[in-house]
Amino acid sequence: MNALTPPEVAANAQGPMFLGLLINAVLYGIMIAQIYFFFATYKHDELWLKSFVVLIFVLDTANTVFDFTYLYECFVNHYGDVTYIAKATWIFATDPALTGIITTLVQLFFAWRIRVLTAKNWLAITTVFLSILALAGALATAAEEGDIHPEYAQLHKFKEPIIVWLGCGCACDILITTLLVWHLRGKKTGFEHTDYVVDKIIRMTVQTGLIRSLCAVVDLATFLALNNGVHLIFNLPLCKLYTNSLMSSLNARETTPSATKGNSRGSTTLSVSNRLSNTPSFSLLLQPPSQSRSDSDSGPVGIEMTVSKHRDSFNSRDSAFVSGRTCRPGTDIL
Repeated sequence: MNALTPPEVAANAQGPMFLGLLINAVLYGIMIAQIYFFFATYKHDELWLKSFVVLIFVLDTANTVFDFTYLYECFVNHYGDVTYIAKATWIFATDPALTGIITTLVQLFFAWRIRVLTAKNWLAITTVFLSILALAGALATAAEEGDIHPEYAQLHKFKEPIIVWLGCGCACDILITTLLVWHLRGKKTGFEHTDYVVDKIIRMTVQTGLIRSLCAVVDLATFLALNNGVHLIFNLPLCKLYTNSLMSSLNARETTPSATKGNSRGSTTLSVSNRLSNTPSFSLLLQPPSQSRSDSDSGPVGIEMTVSKHRDSFNSRDSAFVSGRTCRPGTDIL
């Protein structure tokens, strides 16, 4: 049997990598746009959240740089070198490692959100457990690819770590999506705009969760069914789906627009808080009609109304309470 030529070897591994990297790069561009929007819009977010977004962005950038570097080494510095392109190097092994780390960080963030929204520790702990298992599988896969079985022809010999990685990651995504949708559906208040915001968040949660889960399932299915590198088309963009879903979630929040220089017009904010189970509130923005206002006006220029709904524990009747206070524009109302 004749040895494989460089084009045949590249078609089995580097070809699918190249296609996956193209998708990775496109999603990275979208990620940059979302990062810019986040820092331009939510300037008053807490420092820990901004730091978390920066960390995700740095890891995401490193993933793209390492993937480009590996393919450059294959196609330029080692062009035609069958021995080199037939093996995975430590540079390529950074892909499953960074993907696993990014995936886990994003899932831990959503686990924290589940804990805050539901006040149920066991739901968050279950999510964290699945996420940690996925991370362990991803790191084991990186070790296999980078040192133990670096030849691409042997990648299918260590299926267990990849099954744990992608299987647990997919299960965690489905759990996160189900819990968030289940809880958000109970947040509808009867106010049209607030219900619209809740429906928008539900749709986004389902769509991003479905895309992540579907990509992981297709990645795992092609890896198990096909004895080639086609699964890499779906594997390389995987971490970008997680980072973009995180930023989409953060950027879906509504804020009052900041006052422009020389303009002291106010805005009206309606904050709706459902006090059932002490869960966090939802807020919406009511724009006032255009009207002239003296530039010399100072002090409060808006009204924030908080509507809290609770159930009477004695006669099962619903009651509503409305309170109001003045506020200034440019305030984050999530």
